[in-house]
Amino acid sequence: MMKVSGPDLPSIHTTVLLVDDDPIDRLIGETIFIKTRFANTVITQNSIVSTVNFLSDLTNRDLPQVMFLDLNMPFMDGYDFLAILKNNPSLLNENCILYVLTNSISFIDKERITHFPRVRKLLTKPMTKALIEQILKDMKRLSLSD
Repeated sequence: MMKVSGPDLPSIHTTVLLVDDDPIDRLIGETIFIKTRFANTVITQNSIVSTVNFLSDLTNRDLPQVMFLDLNMPFMDGYDFLAILKNNPSLLNENCILYVLTNSISFIDKERITHFPRVRKLLTKPMTKALIEQILKDMKRLSLSD
């Protein structure tokens, strides 16, 4: 696990959890989240097992506000995490916004992801500043429609 904190500037979300087995994708995500002020704190995990253990040890107050989950990982993948979450919803705060990341969005992934209502959106990697800006626009639009 790695925890990165940005400057003490107002951010959109205080804590973001990024789960990805690829160290380069984690570094890109951390950098973009901090530079765009999407998060003050970015916590990274490199496996589903470490993620479940990490989340299990947190109190509800310390849970991340946003989670980005890589779909394709060795041993246990993003779908395995989503199945665990379905059976253990307290692993994440019910208000946590969950995005799933993948290298290529196939029709099968698009269909399969619909079985997990906690997922806000399936996103294609790599993480970019433009992608974060689009997420922020979507969040603003959704908050206005509530």
